[in-house]
Amino acid sequence: MLPRADFRLDRSLLADISEKELLKSSTRSSESESSTASTDSNHLNGLAIWRWRDRGLQRLCLALGSHPLLSLLCIFVFLSPLHSFYFFNPLQIESDVRRGFAQRDGRSAAEFKTFADYYHLPFEGLEIWVILATPKRNSNETTITVDGELFDEITRLDAFVRNFSTSFKENETTKFDETWSGEDLNAMLGYVKQIHPLVGLVPNFNLNYPIAQISHHKLHLATHFFMVNDGLSVGNKNVPMKTSRFIALWYMSKAENYTQRKKLEAIELGLFNEFLGDNFSQRFSIEMFGDQVANAEMLRGTLLSLKLFILGGVLMVMFMLAMLRHLTWKSRILMTIGAVLSPMLATLSTFSLLGWLGVRVNSMMCITPFLVLGIGVDDAFLLLHQWRKVRKERCHLRANEVLEMIFHHVGPSMAVTSITNTLAFGIGISNPSPQMSTFCLGTTLAVFLDLIYEFAIFTPIMVLFFDEKKETKNVENEMKWLPTWAHLVDVFYSPIGRLLIVLICCVMYTMAGIGLSQMVPSFEPAKTFPADSELIHALRSFEFIQTEYWPVNYITKKVPKTWKEVEEWEEMLIKLETRDHCYGSTRRSANFLRDFYEGECKAIKRHK
Repeated sequence: MLPRADFRLDRSLLADISEKELLKSSTRSSESESSTASTDSNHLNGLAIWRWRDRGLQRLCLALGSHPLLSLLCIFVFLSPLHSFYFFNPLQIESDVRRGFAQRDGRSAAEFKTFADYYHLPFEGLEIWVILATPKRNSNETTITVDGELFDEITRLDAFVRNFSTSFKENETTKFDETWSGEDLNAMLGYVKQIHPLVGLVPNFNLNYPIAQISHHKLHLATHFFMVNDGLSVGNKNVPMKTSRFIALWYMSKAENYTQRKKLEAIELGLFNEFLGDNFSQRFSIEMFGDQVANAEMLRGTLLSLKLFILGGVLMVMFMLAMLRHLTWKSRILMTIGAVLSPMLATLSTFSLLGWLGVRVNSMMCITPFLVLGIGVDDAFLLLHQWRKVRKERCHLRANEVLEMIFHHVGPSMAVTSITNTLAFGIGISNPSPQMSTFCLGTTLAVFLDLIYEFAIFTPIMVLFFDEKKETKNVENEMKWLPTWAHLVDVFYSPIGRLLIVLICCVMYTMAGIGLSQMVPSFEPAKTFPADSELIHALRSFEFIQTEYWPVNYITKKVPKTWKEVEEWEEMLIKLETRDHCYGSTRRSANFLRDFYEGECKAIKRHK
């Protein structure tokens, strides 16, 4: 038997334990009450948001269903300031083959900027374009004989280009000098013309290729004459120049702003059209390649492609008219116009918004309306189908109540489709190519705005003009084509059909993988031109030229001053000249600093 004191101690311990348990139970009850209260508050907040959303949807449906005409009027009035951009500024479609598809702030842009800085010209406005003298097209000749008459014709061609002028606007003309950079890249041809009569008469005067000689001075002919002596002079020998397949005249222009670019475009296109007739010279034909001509031909190709897109749009409209045969002709036409109007207005709003933000429309964005048209017409069919279904099942409902049910059923699928398309094109905004990035930006905005306009513009039109024909035919006869689709579905769900689908998918993915592995990431301007473009002939000529001549320019800001630096400079040049596919110092290197140092060394030896 335990002592009394110990028993009391045990009772006190029990009392303490009971108090602690009571405290714990009270704590648990308070925690459960607080968690229940927080759950209830979260549930109430969710209900409040749900009710607020439903209340907003009810008000929207009430406005669109009860006052459709007033809703349309308010929307068009609201959009008028945005669309007024084209009342003050004409639509200008810009295309830039070279800068538009080059990586923004990439290595090529940095190198070209260095090249422009060397000539003290702005990078954005610098352009080098070329005119090629080629063998006469309708003759059997493949080369041009190099003689005095040829140099006279080349000089006349150069003078014609420098004095060329053409109409720029209605009452304004522009001249070559207005966009000329001031750099004469063809001065060497003038020297060649002068020394040609002296070849064979004066010592140390020759027209050997690729390095001609005037006394102690050298002329590098490889920048203007190509495929000399029918390509037989590509070796290491310096031989007299007798024939040439291509003769190039280079021009450097500057166009720092939009007006100057349009002037340069007028000059280049004027010359391009002038030479199309092949009537300038009896000795050679003329081909021309320049950025502005390439941009114009690319835009012409885009406009030719638009004809096919327009044909597709016409076929789409015809399909809509055929599928809406259950409507009256008036309703059918107005529903089709409404289905096309929403995506077209979305595109117009996008172009206007970009215009106000200073983003110019490029040639690739010409296909944006047709992409958005396909998405918008699909959404319009969803709304029309659901409207017809609800009206038949619950004909006692008012228009705003029908719209509320439609938005609950169709709205999520339309939103998901538009959001996925928006995200897909939105990722392309980060594309390093400015042309592609701007196209993705415009298409992203257009798809997003089309989703809004389908509810805001097409829905009131549907409420106003939906008018179904009275049923005069048996429904079974009208839908007699359904068993065909049902049979097709049964075939696909059969074991053989599933196996066939798996095999087709495997073949398609295999072919796609092989194609991707063999794909060469390159850009060819000829693929952006129409098939009948004369620029394609010029690009083919450049392909021949590039097999023989592909210049690499090295620009340094530090000129060697001491003889040690000169030796290091010479060592660097030798390493560059002895790389693979290079001709070497004795063939094509045009280094005037080297010639200067050689002259200095000879002068020092003479003084010694």
